[in-house]
Amino acid sequence: MKVLLVLLALSAPSFGFHVEKVADPSPFPASHEGFLEMAQKAAIHLNHSELVFGGQPAQLGYFPYEGFLTYKSSDGQSYICGASLVTKTHVITAAHCAASLVSGQLLFGSVQMYQKGPNSQTRHITNKVVHPQYVDGDPRVHNDIAVLEFSPAVSINKDVQLVKIPVDDAPVLSVGKAFVSGFGTYTYQGNQPVTSQYMRYAEVDLVKKAVCRQKWGAGSDILDSQICAGSAGRGVGPGDSGGPIQVKYNGQLYQVGLSSFVYSDLNVMQHGQDRIPNVFTRASSFCTFISQSTHGGFRCVDVKGGGGGGGGGSGNCPPARK
Repeated sequence: MKVLLVLLALSAPSFGFHVEKVADPSPFPASHEGFLEMAQKAAIHLNHSELVFGGQPAQLGYFPYEGFLTYKSSDGQSYICGASLVTKTHVITAAHCAASLVSGQLLFGSVQMYQKGPNSQTRHITNKVVHPQYVDGDPRVHNDIAVLEFSPAVSINKDVQLVKIPVDDAPVLSVGKAFVSGFGTYTYQGNQPVTSQYMRYAEVDLVKKAVCRQKWGAGSDILDSQICAGSAGRGVGPGDSGGPIQVKYNGQLYQVGLSSFVYSDLNVMQHGQDRIPNVFTRASSFCTFISQSTHGGFRCVDVKGGGGGGGGGSGNCPPARK
C-alpha cells in the first residue's frame, strides 16, 4: 500500500464559507526580523508539506506573486508554507496550512530568506477562509485550499505582482511542462530534510490523470480537481505546502495548482517522482471560491482574452531546463 504526504482539491457551485479572524491587529508593523524569528522556530510539517528537489536558485522577478508563509499553529508550534498573491490583501495557500493557523506573517518580493530584497515586504495575517468542504484530518484531503487576508495592502512593483490563474487551463496544461518553486526541502542528509534559505525552482513534467492514477495504484483517488507532475530527480519535497506550480504559456506564467500530496518514501521524493508523481490542487477548480473569498477582488483569467488576475511574472520568466 502506498503511503502519501497529504494535500488536495474539489470544486463546489456555492459556498457558505466562514471568514475567521486570525488575531488582533499587531500594534507594530510586520518586520523582516519578526518574520525570520518565527520562520526559525518552524518545524517542517513532514506529513503535510512539499517543495523543490533538483532545482536551482530563482532570481528576483521569476515568481513575483509567490509568498513565503510562516505561522503559529494551535498546537503551539511554528510551521512554513507557500502562498500566492491573488489581490493586494489576499493570498491562496493549502487549507491544511490555514486550518490550525492562529497567527502568521507573509514575506513577498524576496528570493533570500535572510536578506531583505530592494522591494521585499512583510505582512501580518488578519483573516482566513478555509474551503468549507475541507475536513481537517481526512486522509483524502479534499478541497485543500484556503484564502488568507493580510494587512496592510502590498505595494505592487517588479518583484511583487498578482498571480494569473486560467479559468480554462486545458490549453495551458497542454504545454506538458511546468515549474515548481519555493523555499522548501531540496535534499536530505540521512533522514533529515535540508531546507533552502533561497527560493529554488525546477522544471517538471505534467502527468495525465489516467497515468497518474495507474502509477499511484489501486484505490488511488485522483480527481478532476487535481493535477499530477514530477520528473526523475526533480519535484516537490518537505517544506512548502500550498506553494504554486506554474506553466509558461505564450510567454506568460499561469498558476495551475498548489502543492497537494507526495509519496512518503524519501528515495521516491528525491529520485523517483517520475515513477510516482506529486499531486496538486487544481487551481482552476476553485475560481469561484477564490473570487467569493476575496469579495470579488480576484477573478480567474481567460488565457485567450488575457483579462483578470494580475501581473504573473510575464516580464522575467525562468529559463526552461536544457
